Amino acid sequence: MGVFIDDLGNTAAWLGTAIALMVAGFIVVDLLTPGNLRAQVSENLNAGLLVGGKMVSVGIIIFSAIWTAPDSLSDGLVEAILYSVLGLIISAVMFLFVDLVLPVRLRQLVEEAEFDPATCVAVGTEIGLALVIAAAIS
Repeated sequence: MGVFIDDLGNTAAWLGTAIALMVAGFIVVDLLTPGNLRAQVSENLNAGLLVGGKMVSVGIIIFSAIWTAPDSLSDGLVEAILYSVLGLIISAVMFLFVDLVLPVRLRQLVEEAEFDPATCVAVGTEIGLALVIAAAIS
């Protein structure tokens, strides 16, 4: 029981860091897309899928960064944050790249009321890239 209590502080630090990074991931998507993303995800399937795919991607990247971090709490947190931020940047650049190469603008999909299959391409690309980033981190 003593080990469990001793680990609570470390666990709280890791969880706090992971939650902050997840919030940062949402903010990145919000900055990349027009309008109020929080309102759009409940009103628009395209927005919901794009944000859901991005959040799964961010979670994969953060998981890998935490899983492979050094055992030292301070070194581990710093390394996990650095790798996670790098992953977020790469993911944002890839989002913009996919936005350029697809015949439809992903940035505007979040405002379209009708479902567009290109949303599935974007989600698949996000998750695929997150898996590549996670493998590179490990």
